[in-house]
Amino acid sequence: MRYLILPFLLLAAINIRHEIPLIKRETTYDGCKQQLTEQRLQLAHALKNYNKDSIYKVAGSLLQEAIATTYFEWWKNRPWDYYGKTEKPDSGSIACGYFVTTILKHCGVSLDRVALAEDYSENMIKKLVTKNHIKKFVPYDNDIFVNYIKAQGDGLYVIGLDNHTGFISCKQGEVWFVHSSVLTGRVVKEKAIDATTLTYNRYGVTGCLTKDTAFIGKWLRVCR
Repeated sequence: MRYLILPFLLLAAINIRHEIPLIKRETTYDGCKQQLTEQRLQLAHALKNYNKDSIYKVAGSLLQEAIATTYFEWWKNRPWDYYGKTEKPDSGSIACGYFVTTILKHCGVSLDRVALAEDYSENMIKKLVTKNHIKKFVPYDNDIFVNYIKAQGDGLYVIGLDNHTGFISCKQGEVWFVHSSVLTGRVVKEKAIDATTLTYNRYGVTGCLTKDTAFIGKWLRVCR
């Protein structure tokens, strides 16, 4: 089963009294996107009556769950290709940059899917995330990187490497790399500490999507 769950919505901190529907495996991919839009809309409306920081935290968790779990399950094993540009998880191939921008677009992020995918990954990150939520790792050491991400707690990042890009998801102390991989030739989700594609780099840069209130705020406002 594939679920999109809003894990913090019923916390007393925001005191919202209705449940957000689950996105189930038997729905279509378009159905997933539609239900995510509905959940975003409920959060956007909740901003009028509840603490903004709490709503942003919930929204960040929603986005992380959507990308790193629900949407990944639809895209899992989709073939990688240097020129891959598909927008459909059940056909065609997809390059690493297009994987990032396509998933973000399907989550409702306002962006130019093609231009951003074909830009340098650092530039892509700078166009998505404010500078206070961007961090460089030069020289890149994967052990240091993973430990740093763990220390930040739960969160979703876009990462740029020497010649690659993807998502980093940290949840409950586990750090995962979600990407369209040239090494495996397909879309995969692997433990970051063991990911060969991460290990052999001289440079890395991350942008934290879920803790950037400017990014999350814009994501919610687009839905209103």
